[in-house]
Amino acid sequence: MSITLRSKSGEYRTTQNDIWDIVALRTYGDEHAMHFVQDANFYERFTDAFEGGVVLEIEPLAVTLQNNLKTRKPTPNLAQLLPWLSPPL
Repeated sequence: MSITLRSKSGEYRTTQNDIWDIVALRTYGDEHAMHFVQDANFYERFTDAFEGGVVLEIEPLAVTLQNNLKTRKPTPNLAQLLPWLSPPL
């Protein structure tokens, strides 16, 4: 399964108590895209909850994300990676 994220505008004006994932949900349509918003707004990176009226830059974006639950590879056996963990013969 893949998801395509697209931004709606070049900036977003916050409302009282907006947080990063809510801004991502309103701009990209997915709260998991909040790192794109954080990366574009370096000087606000330590803000937990925004005051009303803060202008955040929203990068125009069209990204397709793959669902890693379907594409995940099986985990290797630790004994193959670390032979000293395997029991002696």
